[in-house]
Amino acid sequence: MKRQDDFTKNHNLDYKILTHFLPHEYSYAQKIRGAEILRYAKRGKMLDIGAGCGWLLRYADKKGIEAIGIDIADKVIKENKWFDKFTKYKAKIKKGSIYKIPFADNSFDLVVVSEVLEHLDNPEKALKEVRRVLKKNGKFVLLIPGYSYNLIYDKIFVSFKKLGDVDYDTRMNKKLSPYKLSHKKRWEDHHRFTYTISSLKKLIGLSGFSVEKFENSEFLSPFFNTIFSNILGIRREKTAFLEKADVFLLDKVPLVLGSDWMITSKKI
Repeated sequence: MKRQDDFTKNHNLDYKILTHFLPHEYSYAQKIRGAEILRYAKRGKMLDIGAGCGWLLRYADKKGIEAIGIDIADKVIKENKWFDKFTKYKAKIKKGSIYKIPFADNSFDLVVVSEVLEHLDNPEKALKEVRRVLKKNGKFVLLIPGYSYNLIYDKIFVSFKKLGDVDYDTRMNKKLSPYKLSHKKRWEDHHRFTYTISSLKKLIGLSGFSVEKFENSEFLSPFFNTIFSNILGIRREKTAFLEKADVFLLDKVPLVLGSDWMITSKKI
């Protein structure tokens, strides 16, 4: 990781900010996850809806894949424009809503919706709009928290919100504030729905897609990162062996134990 260590030194950027915008450079599990998604976009255009920190778009740019993202939050667009000044690989993002995607019909070969659906009040309307911009036989990849994530983060870890020095979002906001950026959450950022495997399959089918693969995208790595990296301050590279074990276990543990799911579907 010498290149990124030099990057930190040369630009006087905090390691936490780098791992926020470039998690695939530090996390083995995130890199595997990104590669799995991007293999569907090797011969076409990708749209990342709810692009967030822009990590998937930067990874796509690194791999030579034509990709663009949209996000409804001005703070997200501002963060990415700021970070693009310091990075070789760019995240091309424009403002837009999943309910009214600012692109023509049949524009993309791959549409990714990562950790967005659980925040929406009208998910079927959103997925039908995703279908509209997807080409015939195009792939739709949905990433969404699974049962264990919802239990641990939404039920148990929520109590940590009262402890500012422990809560990740509070600490990230402190790291970003010197650069006049904000990581503060809005009401819309909270999870509104918890999905089951069957309810997701039903929703995807009603929205005009055929599910091709339903799998775990993460098992224990989110919890490893929370405990070792975010709370104890141990660099992610030093716990890579845990994430490698996690990736090895992904297809060996049942879906009910997965912390995050990835559903690959085809437009019908």
